[in-house]
Amino acid sequence: MTLGPAPTQRDGSCLVIQHASIAAHSNTSDQGTYRALRDGIQANVERCNVLLNKSVIISTALVPMLGYEESARIAKLAMASARTVSETVQDLGVMTGERFGEVKRLACTFPKVHHADS
Repeated sequence: MTLGPAPTQRDGSCLVIQHASIAAHSNTSDQGTYRALRDGIQANVERCNVLLNKSVIISTALVPMLGYEESARIAKLAMASARTVSETVQDLGVMTGERFGEVKRLACTFPKVHHADS
């Protein structure tokens, strides 16, 4: 469906066209989401791990053990030095790589989602 240019007058018709466009986009997005949930979503685990290891967001997993201030300091150091959080905690002597891996695994464990039709 192609819509012409939106009217320039302020009679409300422009809002109707915008609303129709947003509703059509939302409906398409909802259908795609429904299909993905219905058919199952398969994560690319390898790619997710690569992105997670490069991100400082994993430093939030350190908060329960180290506190917010220390975890934030580690994240800032990692960003400033272009190193991973894992490398940074090891360089600082905060924990071993093996221990950090355990913390990361625990932080990234999600409960299995059960579908209503299963």
